[in-house]
Amino acid sequence: MLFTISPEAIDQQQALEGGQVDIANRVPPENKDAIAASPDITVHVDPSLFTYVGLLNTQRAPLDNTLVRQALALATPYQDVIDVSVQGAGTQNRASVPVGIFPDSSETTMWSQDIEAAKAKMAEAGVEGFPMEITYAAENPVEAAFAPLLADAYGQLGIDVTLTAMPFNQQWDRSKGDPEGRQDMFLLLWWPANSDAGADNLNSLFKSSETPSFNLSYWDSPEYDALLEEAGALTGTDRAAAQDKYAEAMELLVEESPSIFFLDTAAVTAVSNAVEGFEYNVNYPFTQVFVYGLSPAA
Repeated sequence: MLFTISPEAIDQQQALEGGQVDIANRVPPENKDAIAASPDITVHVDPSLFTYVGLLNTQRAPLDNTLVRQALALATPYQDVIDVSVQGAGTQNRASVPVGIFPDSSETTMWSQDIEAAKAKMAEAGVEGFPMEITYAAENPVEAAFAPLLADAYGQLGIDVTLTAMPFNQQWDRSKGDPEGRQDMFLLLWWPANSDAGADNLNSLFKSSETPSFNLSYWDSPEYDALLEEAGALTGTDRAAAQDKYAEAMELLVEESPSIFFLDTAAVTAVSNAVEGFEYNVNYPFTQVFVYGLSPAA
């Protein structure tokens, strides 16, 4: 078994199509359908742990107003974000929990784009428009692709959006620095360290803390914190009851909207039909090929 490191997706595609490799774990998303049309290649599209969220600075007016945050949630073009940034290879995220990972639930409410409803929320809040800075990691092509869509959509609410690309470490440091210099929205790629996104995503990103750790919306909700404590205590003994508590917490997240929940990306793997036995395991997102299951096709 020979592994070749090729960081460019198009190079992986060409090597696969040319017969130099049997498996490509990164191909250009816009080419996946054309690759799948080949009789010699099977394209696997599987859920992944990778989630994109937009953490809103709830300590800064007018984003400290729930109605304004709800307006942004209603103005967000979720399907366009998925189509443009990952060429449709993803799904809308539910309250920061990746699809298929505990405590994901198909019953969790999701916002959908409705500009008129968003304008009504702004009017109800008594806010006509404001400047807003969105920061994102300059090295992340997914964020770079969908950030302009947000500027256009929020502009329809009279919001003057500034997009700021910077190296992720600088973005991270700024979000923890002087409150006056922090972002209005932090675009973040996140994934849980294990298959429990309740213990990770829901706690790490949104549980309140005295100093900002990973909660870069700076949201503080005693009700939410209490639900997480109850859910965590139940996870090892009564998983169904834990799921119910997490479901309440996720509904509160959606209602309060300290973040915009954009998308979960899919894992796209192209495999030559000359081999069989490929299986993707979502719990090992950085180990996409388990070689012990592979064999030449009969």
